[in-house]
Amino acid sequence: MPALSPQSYFLDADVASGQTTSAGIYLGNGVLCGVYTPAEFDGTAITFQASPDGGTTWVPVHGADGTAVSVTVAASRYTRVDHALFLGVDRVKVVCGTSQTGASAIKVAARRV
Repeated sequence: MPALSPQSYFLDADVASGQTTSAGIYLGNGVLCGVYTPAEFDGTAITFQASPDGGTTWVPVHGADGTAVSVTVAASRYTRVDHALFLGVDRVKVVCGTSQTGASAIKVAARRV
């Protein structure tokens, strides 16, 4: 894992051309706290899926109020995500609201807990 700081790191959440969802990402001893969207990113929203069983089953991430966790994003931007929404989640997928017209190399920022 390339280091951002002693407590932060990032992981690849690549989304293939024509797709909306990344492969599963293992956060290790960290919690998701942001996403970097590349210049070629298509769309304005990202949601997330979490796995309760190590990556076999994936379910949408919802907040305590029952609404899906969604962040508004744009190309070439870092968007902070409320890390408290991901406490207890060790595997995530990034779900783009729009199919990508080319491969999108999204980076997930995580912070060690």
